[in-house]
Amino acid sequence: MDSALTRKVLTAAMTAELLLASACYQPGAGDTRSSDTSKNSNSSSQQPATTPLPVGGSFLVDADLKPTPNYTQAKKSREDLEKVLNQARILYVNQPESEITVPPGFENCYSELDSFTMDANKVSAKMVKTLDISSCVKLATDKSIQINSIKATLEIYLYMTCTVGDLSGLQGKPFREMSNNLIAKSGCEDGSLHIEFLSYTNASAVYPGGISTTFKRRTVSLDGTGQLKGCNFKVKDKIETRDNECINYAKDDYSFSLSGGVVKPFSDLYKFQFQNALGDFNSANNIWRSQGKMQLSVNNWAGAVNFTNPTTAPTYEAKDQTTTASATGQLVATPPSSDAFVPATINSNIDPSMFMSLGLPVR
Repeated sequence: MDSALTRKVLTAAMTAELLLASACYQPGAGDTRSSDTSKNSNSSSQQPATTPLPVGGSFLVDADLKPTPNYTQAKKSREDLEKVLNQARILYVNQPESEITVPPGFENCYSELDSFTMDANKVSAKMVKTLDISSCVKLATDKSIQINSIKATLEIYLYMTCTVGDLSGLQGKPFREMSNNLIAKSGCEDGSLHIEFLSYTNASAVYPGGISTTFKRRTVSLDGTGQLKGCNFKVKDKIETRDNECINYAKDDYSFSLSGGVVKPFSDLYKFQFQNALGDFNSANNIWRSQGKMQLSVNNWAGAVNFTNPTTAPTYEAKDQTTTASATGQLVATPPSSDAFVPATINSNIDPSMFMSLGLPVR
């Protein structure tokens, strides 16, 4: 298959997903209509100011934090690892803005994100939302590709608690406005944050030359703890700290078939864990977290990112768990992009760009 053609195979869906993911703080995809209005939490809170909002609505389970049975982790090269780290939002306090070009008409796909808002009182904030994102994925698809069918959804769950401070300022705030650097903007000095995203895409298409394809993908992401609980944080003088049990995690399961030939399912797993890492939000010139480290696990790589100050790019050190090869280097401030993560060659007969992964949720 022609390399330029195969590059289109996932770019369309990934672009649409990343465009809305950039607006949604975590990975996902996007369209403009809610597929389950009963799950929306957009109305004004009726709870007393000191009574937490109901916690229910989360959807991830323990299995989502483990490798998926019968899925093979795609081996990543050192260059792949660096691309992941350079674009991982969790390492930044002010990441460079995305350079993704919005397709004509795609602006309308943001309207749902702008319309639903946070439900909050003094001690808690919540949002639960399910979106049908099919039409925007289709809108972002290259016009040379014939979409026979597509179904894509995105689920969002957010819950915050606050023991020192006041979250009521989040009431009615558009999610997109508050999603980036939410902790620093929340008005809470001591609390917890739990965010989950789940996106699912199932598409059938015909590419130039009559090449029939079927693509399935399920992506989950989490800001919280490995026990699927809220991550405890503190904010003092606009400096954010999180407990060392806090993680930023994503799992991307995907499979692809071409002309009836089924490609073995593959998976990408990303995990960052806080280790005394601080975020200083006092200046827009602060790019990176300012001290401490993040333990990292990116498919076959494990190691750490080390911070020294917010204007100096952090260094990383990692080992390939399959070969024991080591890698070290310094990161480069980079905006997210639609080709953020391209797994190394999975099969010698398959262009790896076919398996282009969504921009990583870790932020």
